[in-house]
Amino acid sequence: MKVITIGRNPENDIVIDDVKVSRTHLQIVQDDNGNFSLVDFNTTNGTLLNGRRIQGETPLHKGDTVQIGNKLLPWESYFKPTEPAPPASKPKHTVWWIAAIVVLLLAGVGITFKILYDKKQEKAKIEADAKAKEIETAKIEADEKDAEAEYEKLQKEADDLFKRALISQSTDDIRRAEEMQQKADKVKPAKDKPAQKKNQGETDKEKTDERETTQQSAQSEVAATQEKEKEGQQIVDDSRKSNGDTDSLKRSFNTKLESLASKEWGKDAYFWYEQLSEKLGHKKAGKEAKQFIITEFEKGDTGRKEAILINIQLEIEAKKLATQSVDDKSVDDKFVSSMKKVSKPEQFNDIYKKLPIKFDSHLRNKYDTEFAAMRADLTIKYSKEATPDEKLAIVRAMEEVVK
Repeated sequence: MKVITIGRNPENDIVIDDVKVSRTHLQIVQDDNGNFSLVDFNTTNGTLLNGRRIQGETPLHKGDTVQIGNKLLPWESYFKPTEPAPPASKPKHTVWWIAAIVVLLLAGVGITFKILYDKKQEKAKIEADAKAKEIETAKIEADEKDAEAEYEKLQKEADDLFKRALISQSTDDIRRAEEMQQKADKVKPAKDKPAQKKNQGETDKEKTDERETTQQSAQSEVAATQEKEKEGQQIVDDSRKSNGDTDSLKRSFNTKLESLASKEWGKDAYFWYEQLSEKLGHKKAGKEAKQFIITEFEKGDTGRKEAILINIQLEIEAKKLATQSVDDKSVDDKFVSSMKKVSKPEQFNDIYKKLPIKFDSHLRNKYDTEFAAMRADLTIKYSKEATPDEKLAIVRAMEEVVK
């Protein structure tokens, strides 16, 4: 009896390199009487005998065609006629030949296993090196993000201190601002390396454009701050001219302070007080913010009182800008324009975070995607439920997200 196994596995008698062939696909058996049979090992893509798929063991005859995957097997060539045994008196050194063949076979098998083992070890080493590099890269990226976040936090605090110093012209405020800027500079991360596809000239031009844009923005901000400072100072000067005493400053203070009470949709009554308390040095919440401003004014000298009045005037101007009204048609046009620019569900999430409304989750069952559901929900809230002030707040939130 002779058995031939066929498949993709190198250990088969006949190895077929075809993705449609199973690791051990089939075997062809020749019994002692010279009859052939074909056995398919219940493979996925099957075995075709004369064009028909077989199941299990099937008789095989000379001239039949056998196909697995894309390969037509020359199966008859696998079974060569048995050589007649030589006469017993003629063979010499038969045992030695057999021993030599066995040794060679064992050596070949050993070499094969050694090669396979070395390849496996090399592959494992490559995978381990790649994993280690991936972990190292992830750690570097995380450290860079942490450094960037720390820098942005300190830089924002430094910017706020410089603005406050610009208004108060206080030596202490200037010193604190400079100290905070030094802290920010120490943790400032290095600029990102340019992408490989960009040459150095392009990178230098980008840096130059960025510096010019930053300088222009800073100059515009300083000019706007100085202009508002002049307006606030004018209030103080007018108050001094008309009364010339502390009582007039206090009356002006009380009048302006009350005008900061917020009535905007989405902002509580103490929103602008909280903003002002932060600019005066201590972020307070709710009623504590208003009481902090009053206490700071009452215990401050004339210069401090004047600086507080200037800050109040700046907040009043900011409130005017935030609550200025526009016609309904303009708001509707802006809503439609902004909606066209929203392309991701994450952007809708950011919009909802800026508003005191929540996404109606039950709409997910009515639309194919979460994006379509969120789009429909915001459109319904805007067109059917929102007041004019609420519409304006929705549009502003959308414009902030898509800009």
